[in-house]
Amino acid sequence: MANGKATRDGRSQEGLSGAAGAGKNTPDGARHIAHYHDQHEDYVPVSRPLLQELSTFGWLQEGAGGAGMFFFSGAFWLLVTMLFEHSDEFGKYIPWLLLCVVSMIFGGVLIWVGYRHFQLKQNRIQDIFRDNPPEAN
Repeated sequence: MANGKATRDGRSQEGLSGAAGAGKNTPDGARHIAHYHDQHEDYVPVSRPLLQELSTFGWLQEGAGGAGMFFFSGAFWLLVTMLFEHSDEFGKYIPWLLLCVVSMIFGGVLIWVGYRHFQLKQNRIQDIFRDNPPEAN
């Protein structure tokens, strides 16, 4: 082997890690382009703290959105049920109707928080791609 290293199947790593552009410092940052047979993949380096940040956005987005949907849909269902089943005793259920409206507002806020975390994650990913444009072949 030219560089003394081989993959599990005995091929030289020179064609894999020593490919054109691999490890080359460009004004846009480090990049690695793997060449294997007819495939040429362009990899963008992402730091471990950035991946942890993105994963945090993910569970916050899912958690807030899921809890918001729970509050909103449950309160909406209960509100509609009370309006149809107890329309003759409307005054008796006003506190419960108001509680349903407050719960729907709270659910809407949680859904908005989940959506904002989704947008933050998408913006962060777009920043990574903007900082590392594809290399022209």
